[in-house]
Amino acid sequence: MTSRLRVHHLSRYSYDQPVTVSFNEARLTPLTTPWQTPLELVLIVDEATWQHTYVDYWGTQVRAFEAQRPHADLVVDATSVVEVDATRLPRARLDTSWDELGPGAVADRYGEFRVQTHSAEPDDELSALVADTAAHDTPHETALALCTRVHDTMTYLPGSTGVHTAASEAWAARSGVCQDYVHLVVGALRHVGVPARYVSGYLHPKNSEAVIGEPVLGESHAWVEWWLGDWFAHDPTNDVPVGERHVERKPNELRVRPDRREGVATHASSLGNAGRHTYSPGARFGAAGRPGQICRFRVVIRRYYNREEGFVRPTPHALSR
Repeated sequence: MTSRLRVHHLSRYSYDQPVTVSFNEARLTPLTTPWQTPLELVLIVDEATWQHTYVDYWGTQVRAFEAQRPHADLVVDATSVVEVDATRLPRARLDTSWDELGPGAVADRYGEFRVQTHSAEPDDELSALVADTAAHDTPHETALALCTRVHDTMTYLPGSTGVHTAASEAWAARSGVCQDYVHLVVGALRHVGVPARYVSGYLHPKNSEAVIGEPVLGESHAWVEWWLGDWFAHDPTNDVPVGERHVERKPNELRVRPDRREGVATHASSLGNAGRHTYSPGARFGAAGRPGQICRFRVVIRRYYNREEGFVRPTPHALSR
């Protein structure tokens, strides 16, 4: 099944007093893969006085820009049209054995996806659960069982966790958002030696009943991939395989750091890290930019595919801001 999706991601940063200059990096460009083709991309930042594009270590296209004139608000307006063909997603070897993931080429090549981090390291309870499952199941069966266990145990509760919440804290509270579900799965899989990584992107909230051209309030989302001869993608928040409703921006790390100079705001790597921060309107960020900064953003997604008529080209009006 193939979909063509238009994603409109609008971020607004407001300050309690004007800043003279800000330095920013936006990771809002959908990835180009065999199963995902970005067709159009427009990124508008009216306050930007300089910008540069590069590809980071993880393969993410980054738009770096500066705003070097006084401003009380910073608006980042990104629109993309993406074609997603779920039939071309990587076909991992589901019968991959534990021996194949042990010491050797896989461990050497994907070692950084086996190392624990503070964000994802599981507590003793979850570590024991995944180890018990791995003792009698294959790596793939273990990963799927883990996703189901996390999905069934956790309660999706926006606002219950924040940027710096560790997986162990979310597990203890039995609540969180997509970032926490992914952290739990990634950390637990790494605990038993399965290379795993965090992926960010967007999710169209409706299934096949989505009306062609109808805008819906979408989601900035995150899911997990584990290595079985190739990367296998699964959405633990919904406990479903990644498919035509998912738009990938690529695995990345969140590094938000404030600049302490007066009148300077820095949003380093903070724009576009899906699922890594609370995105309810009016969410207050104490660690990003200047104290008192408020970030609001919304994601609107439209689907442009008709099973009987094929692809429907968006009209100029539909693609306008």
